[in-house]
Amino acid sequence: MPPPQSRRLHEQKVVFLHIQKTAGTSVVEFFRPLYQATQFLSHGEFLNALKQNRRVDEIAKEKLFVSGHFGYAHIAHLLPEAYSFVFLRDPVARAVSLYNFCFTEGMEQFEISKLAKSLPVREFFNSTHPEVCQALDNHQVWQLIAWYTPKFKKQFSRVSEADLVSTAFEHLSQFNRVCLTEHFETDFSQVLNDLGMEKTAGVSYPHEYVFDKVISRDSLDSETVDIIRNRSSMDQTIYDFVNSSRQ
Repeated sequence: MPPPQSRRLHEQKVVFLHIQKTAGTSVVEFFRPLYQATQFLSHGEFLNALKQNRRVDEIAKEKLFVSGHFGYAHIAHLLPEAYSFVFLRDPVARAVSLYNFCFTEGMEQFEISKLAKSLPVREFFNSTHPEVCQALDNHQVWQLIAWYTPKFKKQFSRVSEADLVSTAFEHLSQFNRVCLTEHFETDFSQVLNDLGMEKTAGVSYPHEYVFDKVISRDSLDSETVDIIRNRSSMDQTIYDFVNSSRQ
C-alpha cells in the first residue's frame, strides 16, 4: 500500500504490529510522548483488555496510535483507515535477543526466564515447554497470520506450511511499510517520513531494553543455530524475501 498523504500526526491513525524482540519498544516509546494517553494503546493496555475480557478490536477503534503484541486478526479491520507498519527480524538474531532478555530484571516471574536460567543454551532452544514454543516456533509468521496463541493456531491445524506462508505474505502486503530490525535507523526514518515527520540528522532514536548479552550469535554452535532455524523456517522465508527485496 502507498504511504498516506501527509497529515498532522494527531489526525493520522497509526497501527504498529509489535512483534516481540524486534526493537518495537523503541518505536513505541518514540511515539508515546506525541499522543495524549487516551489516544495511545500499547502492549500493557492490550494485555489489560484481554484480562478484562474486553474486545480489543473495539478498544483499538478509539485510539489513534495502536500497538502491542497482538495478531493480525486483532487489527485487520483498522488497516484501510490507518498508516500501518511492522518490523521483522532475522529469526536467529531474534532468538538470541529473546534469550538474553530472559535474564533482565522483572523477567524472573515468567517460566521462560526460569528455563533460560536453568537449562544449557542448546537445551533451552530445543525445549518443548509451551512458553518456549510460543516464543520461538515461527512466532513472526503466526503473528502475521492471526496470532501466536494455541487457540488461534488450532484454527490452522490442517493448513499446509506453504499456505501458511502465503497467508502471512498476503497480510504483510496490507501494511504501508515493512521494516527490518537490522536496518532500524533507515527504516524507521522512512516511517517518520511517510507520516510527514522529520528526524534531525545525527540524532539517534531511543533504544529501550539495551541489556547485557549473556550469549551472542557468534557464541552459538552450528547445531544450536540449526535448532533455531528449524523452529522458525517460515519466519526465515518471510524475512529472507523482505530482505532480498531491498536489493
